[in-house]
Parts: sequence; structure tokens; C-alpha cells
Amino acid sequence: MEAYNAKTGNEPGCGSVKTPANLLGETAETTMRVIGPDLSQPNANKAYYRVVAVDDRGLESGPSDYAEARGR
Repeated sequence: MEAYNAKTGNEPGCGSVKTPANLLGETAETTMRVIGPDLSQPNANKAYYRVVAVDDRGLESGPSDYAEARGR
């Protein structure tokens, strides 16, 4: 995420950054918006999400079951 956040933009010529293909983002908060008309991340506004927790030592949990974003 550091390399991605350091990019000046996503248009051609800004360079590529290797991230997991389905990574939406990281947060230290207990919530993260993944659906909304003002979200522009490539993996936002999808139907299903999984969560991975990371403890203070950097150890990752296994991925959660899918969380479904139901239609309105």
C-alpha cells in the first residue's frame, strides 16, 4: 500500500505497483467504506468482500467468509 499511495496518479506513465489483484485497502479503523457513488477504487462497489486481520506483530488471520453487499 505504501508504494500505491506514493503514486502521483493512476493514469498511464505513473508507474505500476504490485499489489494483490483484489486488495481494496488497509485500515487501522474498525470500519471501511467499500460501497458508495463517490468511491473510485478499482475494487470498490463489488458484491462480495473478505476481511483479513493483522495483529500488532504483523501476523495475518485467514480470510473471513464472504461478506455480501446486498442491492438496495
